[in-house]
Amino acid sequence: MANCPDCEFDDIDLEDYEEGDTFSCPECGRLLVVNGDDVDLADDDDDLDDDDDEEEEEEDDLDEEIIEDDEDKDLDE
Repeated sequence: MANCPDCEFDDIDLEDYEEGDTFSCPECGRLLVVNGDDVDLADDDDDLDDDDDEEEEEEDDLDEEIIEDDEDKDLDE
């Protein structure tokens, strides 16, 4: 078991997490990151930026697929 460094909640089970995983404290909601057998406060800004980048990449890939499909249709006609 680990303790939240912000609210000292002491019933955090790390069994389902791996090193570097992030999750919210069940008591205070702070974003935490697994660091070995303990947890640290995660940098909220970095995690949100990473999520936004991944979403933009997925949207770009989808846009490229749509354009390619349209070009294939034009060639078939």
